[in-house]
Amino acid sequence: MKQAWLLLGVLGVSGCVGSYPYVVMNDGCLCERFVQNELGGEVVYIFSAKYRVDESISTTIEVEIHNNSLDTVDLSNAHIKVSSRNVQYQYNDRFLPVTISFIPPGEQRTLILTGESVGRTGDDLWLKIAGEELIVTLKDVYLGQQKLSRQAIKLVPHNPKLRS
Repeated sequence: MKQAWLLLGVLGVSGCVGSYPYVVMNDGCLCERFVQNELGGEVVYIFSAKYRVDESISTTIEVEIHNNSLDTVDLSNAHIKVSSRNVQYQYNDRFLPVTISFIPPGEQRTLILTGESVGRTGDDLWLKIAGEELIVTLKDVYLGQQKLSRQAIKLVPHNPKLRS
């Protein structure tokens, strides 16, 4: 069985050939990159995602977290989950621990989640992606002793096979 929703903590990621973007649908935004400010911009989250369809659906979600404060962002007890409407992923709708523990003042880190569909092969994957919707939820992030708001972002895929 293929593993899905592998969470990686790294500083950057390279592009994927043949991939298509998800569009974030939060706060009236229909954008490929969604910026969410917390505490007047002391902590900034930037969400983006892309997918690829071949023998399976492969999805990559990036969450950049910028610490613009004078305190440390604590992710040691933070969890993240991805809830998918149409695509079966191994860890669908389960909170996973975040792999980055801390972000020092003035620095940024990027969480990267990669998921590959599991289940039956032979399904028309473009039909699944046509009605897909992902909800990414990040919780239990602290700035010093202050708990930050839960982040919940809705993503829908740009489907090149559908007319705009």
